[in-house]
Amino acid sequence: MEDQDSTARALRESEELHRITLINMSDAIFITDDDGVFTFICPNVDVIFGYQSDEVRALGRISSLLGRDLVDRRQLATAGEVRNIEHEIVRKDGGRRALLLHIKQVAIKGGTTLYACRDITERYQVDRELRELSGRLINAHEQERVRLSRELHDDVAQRVGLLSVELAQLRDRLNPASQEVARQIATLSAQTREIGAELHRLSHELHPARLTHLGLEASIQGFCEDLAEAHDLTIVHDIATLPRPLADDATLCLYRIAQEALQNVIKHSGAASASVTLAVEMSEVVLTVSDNGAGFDPRTAFGKDTLGIVSMRERARLVRGRFDLWSRPGQGTTVTVRIPVREEAGV
Repeated sequence: MEDQDSTARALRESEELHRITLINMSDAIFITDDDGVFTFICPNVDVIFGYQSDEVRALGRISSLLGRDLVDRRQLATAGEVRNIEHEIVRKDGGRRALLLHIKQVAIKGGTTLYACRDITERYQVDRELRELSGRLINAHEQERVRLSRELHDDVAQRVGLLSVELAQLRDRLNPASQEVARQIATLSAQTREIGAELHRLSHELHPARLTHLGLEASIQGFCEDLAEAHDLTIVHDIATLPRPLADDATLCLYRIAQEALQNVIKHSGAASASVTLAVEMSEVVLTVSDNGAGFDPRTAFGKDTLGIVSMRERARLVRGRFDLWSRPGQGTTVTVRIPVREEAGV
């Protein structure tokens, strides 16, 4: 009976491997145990990696073949699988290939984890060129923001401020009998001060100097407080202190997405309140902006004044992040961006 059970189990495993192989004919398939030690290596491994099966087995662990561990075991245990991991590997001959990996929990061939590796080098190169082009466009946009910010702050805002002072001086020099003219000048002076304050606010929105001087956490918190005061909106913020500063491009990405998402709340949602959270979850920094406003159907909204959404998605993509948008009519909107923490970022 035990032999029959063993035979039946071996047959099931063989059928399962056959099914997996048929589904992933162009992929390289591996199965490992909890320690990453190989329990199964597909015959076509040399096509992608340049190694023969026995050479791969001699490497011992999947991390030696891929260059590092790619998935958090706790995350895999919770989700059951992790899809669409983009990763570059070095072949036996020294060439580099870009892979798309799907990692899944299994119980087969003495292993617990299945890795399906697909070669996406050509697509990856095209995407990289597009990312570089998008990056140059966004950098040019940021440089133009800096120029406009300085122009507003150093020239226009100062000239408006001077005009306000001159109006006040003119009012003081008027004949006491000219009370009506004095009132009109006082009104113009007050309006001029309001315009100056608005120019100052626009200057800081275009180029947040405090992002450089105070860091991401204080900048997002300050922006939330300024926006709430200016628009009579309740913004609840829970901003975690990051262990160490992020890389500059990731910092700017998160700030700009928080800025764009909150401005969308003001412009489109009709919400009475919004919330912003910044947290570190495992190996990712996670920003979430949500509101209790009108919401919309994302399936039909694109193409209708959604440049801001496209911009947020592209910013996240440029730093290898993931951008998600959830919304339903009458149920509000939630924007989530997850940015992997790079080793050089220091977090």
